[in-house]
Amino acid sequence: MAFDDTGKINFVNAFLCEALGYTAEELIGQSFERILTISSRLFYQTHFFPLLRLNGKVSEIFLMLRSKTAESIPFMINGHREVIGGQVLNLCACFTVWERQKYENELLESKKILQKALEENVLLNSLKSDLEKNQQQLDQQISMLIQRSHEYVQLNKVLSHDLQEPIRKIGIYADILHHSEKISTDTQLKAYTQRIFETVERLRELTNCLQQFVSVESHEEEFATVQLDTLLAEAIQEATRVTDFTDFSVEAAGLPQIEGRASQIGMLFRELIKNAIENRNPTSRLHIRIGAAIVEENSYHASKNKYRYTDHVKLEVKDNGMGFEKRYSTYVTGLFNKLNSESKGMGMGLALCRQIVSNHYGTLSIQAVEGSGCTVLVMLPVKQPENL
Repeated sequence: MAFDDTGKINFVNAFLCEALGYTAEELIGQSFERILTISSRLFYQTHFFPLLRLNGKVSEIFLMLRSKTAESIPFMINGHREVIGGQVLNLCACFTVWERQKYENELLESKKILQKALEENVLLNSLKSDLEKNQQQLDQQISMLIQRSHEYVQLNKVLSHDLQEPIRKIGIYADILHHSEKISTDTQLKAYTQRIFETVERLRELTNCLQQFVSVESHEEEFATVQLDTLLAEAIQEATRVTDFTDFSVEAAGLPQIEGRASQIGMLFRELIKNAIENRNPTSRLHIRIGAAIVEENSYHASKNKYRYTDHVKLEVKDNGMGFEKRYSTYVTGLFNKLNSESKGMGMGLALCRQIVSNHYGTLSIQAVEGSGCTVLVMLPVKQPENL
């Protein structure tokens, strides 16, 4: 087999095709990592390929290749780099090593049996101690989450009523003053009351944004199968209505269905489109391209040395807007943080998106180049964990 430095397979012979159950046409042009198991991909990225590039060759490297039927097949690989036709290729000779794997597994199993009697009590006590510690930590975290949930309910009540009512009254009294005979003839006082109206409107928008952010945390909506294409179409219409802006195009096709909260996923699309509209480049027509791919991603985000790979949908929302400097990539997802002071938004959209993605046990990141647009990368599980 031969592949280039991007990992693309350029040649594969009949032996390897037969061993993996593919035809040559199915493999040529594909990534070498496609036919590796998850563990072998990690080893390829951290050892195999770096050593091959550094030394120009590798010998007797053990990798597990994945067949077309998803069977793991053990291979011993020798490889070297060679320039062919002006292109650097990595040439590999691959040998199946079923017997070697069998012997290694038997040796490992024998070693485990011998050590088991000595380590059983120590390991059991250690595991018991760790389990008790983890249970205590989990109990504390659950208690904190329950308390936080109650706090969100109270905060939502404050935002929806306790704050809205004073703001409404200020607006009413300001309107009375604005239309009073004394103020109507005084230009300066009329300007002051106008400033009050503007401030009241901003306070109303701020409380509405905060209420929306808090309501996302309520988790009242159950997970269900949602079609991303449908939610995107509805979000485009809503974003157009809210922003009163229509001079843009959205390119998206083949968005899959996933398990999620429909209203929140719809809100995610809407806020991403609104963000692109509010930060568009005035010198060119706004174009938003949304791509999707199914990838394997580690479900553990906070736990170190924990790995459980499951199918995720990778959404890439790319626009040709103003973009921004790389150092602001984290800043823009904070509450009320915005870089474009001329936009009408409150700086809440991307923070809301980040919260929605977090509620779906996914991740969100932003890549941008100043003057060349912005790309929002969203990772969402195709299926939600059964115990959540």
